[in-house]
Amino acid sequence: MSDITLPFINRSFKPLPALLILAVVFGTLDMLEALLFWGFSMDVPPIQILQGIASSVLGSAAFHGGAATALLGALLQYGFFFCLLGVYRLATTKLTFLTRRPLVYGLLYGLLSYVVMRYGVLPLSAYHIVPGFYPAEFINAVLSQTVFVGSATVFMVH
Repeated sequence: MSDITLPFINRSFKPLPALLILAVVFGTLDMLEALLFWGFSMDVPPIQILQGIASSVLGSAAFHGGAATALLGALLQYGFFFCLLGVYRLATTKLTFLTRRPLVYGLLYGLLSYVVMRYGVLPLSAYHIVPGFYPAEFINAVLSQTVFVGSATVFMVH
């Protein structure tokens, strides 16, 4: 696989380090967006948001684990982003059309990743899904997943 140039660092990297950097950068942006959205809209403390991510593997016990489960939530966030970006990178090696219009296909991949996470992964995890449809949460989740996953994929094809 060819190197990945990250213009915001102005340097090329082998795929693995580039994916790690992209996962940290865009995973952090996504976490900050969640902290701001849930903090302002629902007054949820930052530690609970990160514990909510950890609850995908620990269930409700994550909310009783303090800073340790919040740290686990942050690490899981980066791991999820690394996997999402890695899958897209591998897909570009077989489906070369993905490299022709990176922004369009990246945004579509971000949307697809939202659908897979929300309706496939989360229901199978220990994460407690609150029943009902909440338009603001839906719009926020779709936009953040699409923008942060989608824009990160653009860097992988140049």
